[in-house]
Amino acid sequence: MDAKQAAAILSGTTGPDYNMKLNKNLPSQFVFLPKDGSSEPIVIDTPFPFHMYHFGTSYRNGDHVVLTTTSLTGSFDMSWEWRYWLSNMCKAPGKFGRFDINLKSGAIEYSELDPASNEFPCSHPFRHGHIGTKYNYMMACDEPERGLPFMDVVKVNMDEGVSGRKAWRADGLISECVFAPRAGFDAATELDEDDGWLITQFYNPDVPNQTQFLVLDAQNVEAGLYAELNLILKSTIRFMVPLRLTCLCDEIVVQ
Repeated sequence: MDAKQAAAILSGTTGPDYNMKLNKNLPSQFVFLPKDGSSEPIVIDTPFPFHMYHFGTSYRNGDHVVLTTTSLTGSFDMSWEWRYWLSNMCKAPGKFGRFDINLKSGAIEYSELDPASNEFPCSHPFRHGHIGTKYNYMMACDEPERGLPFMDVVKVNMDEGVSGRKAWRADGLISECVFAPRAGFDAATELDEDDGWLITQFYNPDVPNQTQFLVLDAQNVEAGLYAELNLILKSTIRFMVPLRLTCLCDEIVVQ
């Protein structure tokens, strides 16, 4: 950070977050904190520098940790691209991948799971940390060589990668997906992992006075819409869908 940037932050005309970017001279790292405080944190350098807003899912099996996440690499910075997204997604698109981490040796294997530019992956909310959890759902731009706009819902099986992907394209802009298990809290141990609903906020710029929430069957994402919920008020596109809506939509759809 130079003096001009520091002065702008101190004056309140910008913030530290707007100046965030990757520094090629600095590594990025995973930090593992023992929940019981019984030992020192484990710090492991990642195979390449990247920024991560949200992880997809993760679990530990002995000394082995599996983590899925969207990685922002290369020329990533916080440029307000198209006055639509919070980083330069077209120049530095997010790529979804899997990290297999050995806590004892520090070795990491990385594999890219999906080619689409994406962000804010989600998974079954009651199966984080369960060994074998595998499904992730993303807002994406499923077009080669493009980072924006996000119009696609992509489902990824982290054990299969591209061969097991499912996708559906909306005719407007979508936000982060939320997964609503069909069996509620019982779904932590009952039913298939992907037995539930995906909810995403939808906005069509050609119909500026209408906002909707779209509901998809998570087991059949490629089949498209299961239901549309019209809001009684207009709302601009959001990055995140309120979790409270998950329960609301589950009641509306399942009854």
